[in-house]
Amino acid sequence: MFSIDAYQFGQITINQQKIHCDLVLSGDEIHEGWKRERAHFLQLADLEPYHSPFTTTWIIGTGKFGVLKIAPEVRAYCIQNHIELIVEKTPKAIEAYRKIHSQSNNILGAFHIFC
Repeated sequence: MFSIDAYQFGQITINQQKIHCDLVLSGDEIHEGWKRERAHFLQLADLEPYHSPFTTTWIIGTGKFGVLKIAPEVRAYCIQNHIELIVEKTPKAIEAYRKIHSQSNNILGAFHIFC
């Protein structure tokens, strides 16, 4: 189980480990260095490698200032597959992740930790 201990621009601390890159939390795995095909535009293909059939919630942190934009196909996929989609600036997305993760492990958290 992950504990997101702290966040500040350019750094997220998970289980007391400081990470300085975008990342995805999926199941019991931390995927550091999360890259997107287009840096500040999230497409479905950017999350497919991390999604499992058991995932019920996707939480997307769009950066401290909300610069990461979400493609309509991501929203459509979540609706079609009954996945709750939460899109917030990274500080609020982390709050949502903490709350939901304390109740369920069927969650995917993708966090842009910069702008």
